[in-house]
Amino acid sequence: MNAHRQELVFGVAIAIVLALGIAFGSVVDAVAPARLATSIALHGQGFSSRAAYCPPSMPKEKDTTSIAITSGRPQPVPVSVQPAATPAPLAGAGTSATPSAAASPQPSPAPRKIIPPRRARFERLRSDRAVNVVGYAGAAIASAVTRGGSGVGATACSSVAGRRWYFAEGSSALGYDERLILYNPFPDEAVARVSFITPSGKQTKANLSDQAVPAGATSVLRLNAFILKEPLLSIEVDAIRGRLVAWRSLEARTRHRPHGLQLSLGATNSHTEWFFPDGAVGDGYDERIALLNPNSKAAQVSISVLTANRTVQPAKLLNITVPPASSKSVAPADAITGCAKKVCAVGSVVTATNGVGVVAERTMWYSTGHFQGVASEIGAPVTAERWYLGPASFAPTRDSVSVLNPTTADATVTLTLETDRRSLPSSGPLKLKVNAGTSLQVPITKWTRGRPVIVLLTSDQQVVAERSSYSRRGLDASALMGRAMP
Repeated sequence: MNAHRQELVFGVAIAIVLALGIAFGSVVDAVAPARLATSIALHGQGFSSRAAYCPPSMPKEKDTTSIAITSGRPQPVPVSVQPAATPAPLAGAGTSATPSAAASPQPSPAPRKIIPPRRARFERLRSDRAVNVVGYAGAAIASAVTRGGSGVGATACSSVAGRRWYFAEGSSALGYDERLILYNPFPDEAVARVSFITPSGKQTKANLSDQAVPAGATSVLRLNAFILKEPLLSIEVDAIRGRLVAWRSLEARTRHRPHGLQLSLGATNSHTEWFFPDGAVGDGYDERIALLNPNSKAAQVSISVLTANRTVQPAKLLNITVPPASSKSVAPADAITGCAKKVCAVGSVVTATNGVGVVAERTMWYSTGHFQGVASEIGAPVTAERWYLGPASFAPTRDSVSVLNPTTADATVTLTLETDRRSLPSSGPLKLKVNAGTSLQVPITKWTRGRPVIVLLTSDQQVVAERSSYSRRGLDASALMGRAMP
């Protein structure tokens, strides 16, 4: 075979290989969205997907979790709720969260269920497995409510599996039982390093520096077993291999504060601005804002307070220094006057004024003649015109939506309430006005009537929304930060 013929044959062979590659790529692209619901796109530190990752129930701890699902779309959307693999055992002192010798295989695909337009779906998780809520005509939006022996806690289901997770609030003091829930939704093992950050600095324990989380499994760490008593215990989770979803739960059973359950999804990044629509100052209310600085430079932080009438900037909440790799707790009541004998509903905006980002988490302690408990939520780092607000309780005795308007223009806000049967109220959506630079709390108990209800909020201005509830059945307050929708 001469050189010219060899080149011709070689060229034809390359063309055939390229054609087969393109055809194979077309087949993979057509099939992937239906099968690979947990790794659709990579954005920065985490994977975004069409799945919403929800925390498990903990039957051994007498905790039960229920989830609320909607699509936010005007057309029917098929979804499936897919349980993950068997979680790892609960880790105690001196013991890592080692997975069981052989994790259960992934169950067969869950059947798809149709969510009608402007309807919600509510499900109780029947096992101690995290779940993936998968939407087949767009992303599903979901949140979770856990009820346990200590109270009720609400949290978002995550659309992201990240490399880093932060929690500003927490405690290992006497009377607190704090746990870290790590979920690996991917088919390969993940490894995490857990560090504690306190007002005095950062600590990484040897037995928490190499935590394996098997594919599709959940590991639960009881943090009090790894560190001495710390009144403020912030957490940093670094996935040194793979990506994870992280939640924090804390049972409070102290002598000097109300009992209750805190539950929150972590933050994947620090930011220079955090928004808290809900809050209160006055007799029977104790609000604290925990500030975590995971960076190598000090952060200068100021906290603005938004009332129902105006924005105020207390001098004591200006230029708060949070040193590198440390945390700090701030009590807004110490800087606000005029609310000693009455209750003032307030929202807050946390701003890092020197460009060094922080993580901010608000904790509310309630001890009034009408209700008691504790709720904790990481702030919202963005404003938006559309918000998803899942139920903060599945049996609310009190139920409200708080809307914070940090802009310079008045906002017209519409609330649409969705159940698994029909939209509420029957007369149509609720419309209200939120003045510029204010925060407004809207009671919705007369419409929710003790039932789980999803609220979809739309506004003509960039606002932030949050849900808060009290459950007489759970004897605890709970809060759920809204999720911004495109």
